[in-house]
Amino acid sequence: MDRHASVFQHCVGVHEVDGFLQPVRFSDDRLEYYRHNRPECCYSQCTVGVSMEFFTDAEEISFDYRMTTVFYPVEVFDIYENDLFMCSAKQPDGALEGTVTYRKVNSGRTKITIYFPIGVVVTVGNFRFGDFEPVDNSGKRRLMIVGDSISQGLFGYNPSVCYTTLLANFYDMDYLNLSIGGETFRAGLLDPQIAYHPDRILFSLGTNDVYFLHDYEIITRNIDAFFTEFREMYPDIPADIVSPFWQTVFDRTSKQSIEAEELTRRVTDYLQSRAAVFNYKLHDGMYLMPHASDFFSDHCHPNDKGFANLALRLIKSLDW
Repeated sequence: MDRHASVFQHCVGVHEVDGFLQPVRFSDDRLEYYRHNRPECCYSQCTVGVSMEFFTDAEEISFDYRMTTVFYPVEVFDIYENDLFMCSAKQPDGALEGTVTYRKVNSGRTKITIYFPIGVVVTVGNFRFGDFEPVDNSGKRRLMIVGDSISQGLFGYNPSVCYTTLLANFYDMDYLNLSIGGETFRAGLLDPQIAYHPDRILFSLGTNDVYFLHDYEIITRNIDAFFTEFREMYPDIPADIVSPFWQTVFDRTSKQSIEAEELTRRVTDYLQSRAAVFNYKLHDGMYLMPHASDFFSDHCHPNDKGFANLALRLIKSLDW
């Protein structure tokens, strides 16, 4: 395989597709499972959290991309030099192929980090990185993130501003974001074939449970089944639980909105009881997001301002 595969970070493998490279976050078996058994969770192949990281002294770098699937037409590559955000390489909305070119600001050997778009399945190739050397993150602590569309960063603009990526970078941790839009607490959620051994795990689930299942008894049974399986797979790994977030519809007086808020609070209380049993820490999502609509892309997904605020609120609560 192309030696440029070595520059990919925050993924479990790289596939070759028609001469281009596609980073993946799940095992091949799990990707097949989502494709055939959970069509409502169509984002498993998205490159959320994935980056290319390398050192180069080339004055200009570039690569070509092909979007094999576009779920959300905002296609942005965030580019950093020496860990400093430099630009958003915005592609035309819905573009299926193109070239990203970036001319460095710093001279000499420079660390380049390029974050992939959030709501697409993308392959990249025809790399022009000069005499490059991949970044080695093997000595960092490892964070695994298991969540839904909010932790995936869906409907945000800049991929590096998703709150999970901000947290991992703030704490200087390597990370693997296994979040998928549409997911819920359930047995079988965790991928047993992933060769990633985290030092800490962050869970952020429950919003879809409330809106898709509606039933407190079913939700709590699923939570119990999930944590039984998790404890068997990761018996000694410390974990943080982020409960379902406040949503703009909770300001409304409709019967559906009132019931959804009430169920969200009941699920949060139940997660708190589970966290106490397992000595995990719960972070109450009802008080992590601002209660103002201008921090949201829609009724529940944060925009970039919302993600940044969420990360700051969590940093005050976490003890990593």
